[in-house]
Amino acid sequence: MVEQRWRRPGLVGPAILILIGGVLLLGNLGMLRFDWWQLWRLWPVVLILLGLDILARHSRWGSALLAVVLVALLGGLFYMLATGPGPARPLFESMANVTRVACEVNEDLAGAKQVDVSIRMGLGSLRIKALDDSPRLMEGALSYPQGWQAPRVSYSVTGDRGVLSLESRGTHGLVLPFGRVADGESWTVDLTREVPLDIDVEAGASSSVLDLSRLRLGELRVKGGVGRMEILFPSEGRQMTARIDGGVGEIVARIPEGVAARVTVRGGLGSTSFSSRFTSLGGQTYETPGYASAANRLDLYVEGGVGSLHVD
Repeated sequence: MVEQRWRRPGLVGPAILILIGGVLLLGNLGMLRFDWWQLWRLWPVVLILLGLDILARHSRWGSALLAVVLVALLGGLFYMLATGPGPARPLFESMANVTRVACEVNEDLAGAKQVDVSIRMGLGSLRIKALDDSPRLMEGALSYPQGWQAPRVSYSVTGDRGVLSLESRGTHGLVLPFGRVADGESWTVDLTREVPLDIDVEAGASSSVLDLSRLRLGELRVKGGVGRMEILFPSEGRQMTARIDGGVGEIVARIPEGVAARVTVRGGLGSTSFSSRFTSLGGQTYETPGYASAANRLDLYVEGGVGSLHVD
């Protein structure tokens, strides 16, 4: 006799149909308004369902448990989407009309000859650039939705080395990461050109522009998170080092013509592209001509993550 192993059909397809059908039903009942682009932004749910489906594929009890989990997840999602004031609400609540709080922050160098800069942002947009004609270490304009906690800013100097920290503290409650990244906080941080800076940036769900082109950069460490990040490197720097964790999103690194560079990409599931001035050395390492003897050069290490990397 040939033993027949039990295998069940996948549940991901039916779960997706249930999800779409439920959203359409809420729309027809006037409890929800949406457009198809908003609905498409639920795509990470598909990855979650696929993972659960693989774990439970060869087990009857696992399948039963998966069905219960799917019902609970979908029921909870529809409850969060459908409840709230008014007869209808958007599929993803926009913060565009929420009152925003704006504050200005600044810090003096206080005798520091070198500064470590740490920036931690969760949801929002971030821009870093150089200060113009100011003796200060930092000048910043930080805004956030009313009801959120204000960002934490601190600065201390030990000997001739300073430590500057800007940290997002988010909200008092739960925030679903479905809104546009610009709907969270909005930070513009201007940094001094007077002393060397080691910069550490962690950007969660954000759109970021790090314009370091006129700064005295020593080392850069970046955790990309989810979103788009553009990095403009300085045109001068005898020995600069940058380490980027690509996260889930797009990283664009712009290296000036006058700076020689070596780029090493490690792992990741995303795509990479390099301008024509880079030559592949094999093993995911790329280099510009004259790197070994260049006066100004950059060593860039990238953990690919799940996303895309473009270097020019």
